Amino acid sequence: MTPGRSPALTRLQRVLANAEVPVARSDLLSHCSARTIERAVHLGLAVPTGPGLITAPHNRDTVLTRVTQAQAWMPTDALIAGPAAAWVWGMRHLDIREIDVCARPSARLRPPQGVRVWRTSASIHPTRVGAFTTVPKAHVPVQVWARSSAFRDPGSMLGVVRDLRIRADLSLKALARYPRVPDRAELTTLLTVASDGVTSALEYIAKTQVFTGPEWEAWVWQGRVNVPGRAAVVDMLHRQARVAVEFDGAQFHSSDRARRRDLERDALLSAAGFMTIRFTYEDVTQRPEWCRQQVRDSLRSRRRDYP
Repeated sequence: MTPGRSPALTRLQRVLANAEVPVARSDLLSHCSARTIERAVHLGLAVPTGPGLITAPHNRDTVLTRVTQAQAWMPTDALIAGPAAAWVWGMRHLDIREIDVCARPSARLRPPQGVRVWRTSASIHPTRVGAFTTVPKAHVPVQVWARSSAFRDPGSMLGVVRDLRIRADLSLKALARYPRVPDRAELTTLLTVASDGVTSALEYIAKTQVFTGPEWEAWVWQGRVNVPGRAAVVDMLHRQARVAVEFDGAQFHSSDRARRRDLERDALLSAAGFMTIRFTYEDVTQRPEWCRQQVRDSLRSRRRDYP
């Protein structure tokens, strides 16, 4: 026990230290008295963080604490929204500055510091994820796009769809429920290519700027191939000609481990009868016609009757 502190105060500190989320004041009263709680707050050993919630000082500013605080404050028909909804669904690496809460347009609310109220008439079914009431997973891309400009680029938006394993076709349907979304046409394009299998910003450029038009309609994006011992997913695949195209962006292909993995995949694809072509970011963005010609030549070498 720390000198000068009562056993009850030490016990309270231990309870808060072991709790990842803020603890209800009513639950703390089973461990100590109200006077002990007030003394802990006065000494800075405990921090009030929401309606009837207490947390340890080191947890005061965590995303988990702030989402829990928003959940305790918001009305029963409100929802955790925006980037915070992506965090609730599993993107725990996000640095959330403000917690968005969806509410009806008629709701009159005074949010606590760090909480933004988003009044929307969109029809959204409440979904429970752990301790939180949030939006369905398919709504998350639309929500983060609408509430944060940081997500309004292909890499960020496709990352949300990819990392949360969201069906982009369902997100397109969800988008129709939101009457006001900034840059709606751009989001529609992103979700459309995501539903076609595009998963990264480099693939997005390749799909929309390089390998576009009738010539490339026979190609499948994120095509599944059975190779010895397992299945491989190829960025761009011509199944009949048995040609695989991979786009090697720095995010997933720059480390030694990634390069070894890519070499192993190429060997397995070769054993299964597939030719693999790899393009870098510089290839795709700086010499697109060269990329197209390499693929055309590869197809001709595989199928003499290919036009």
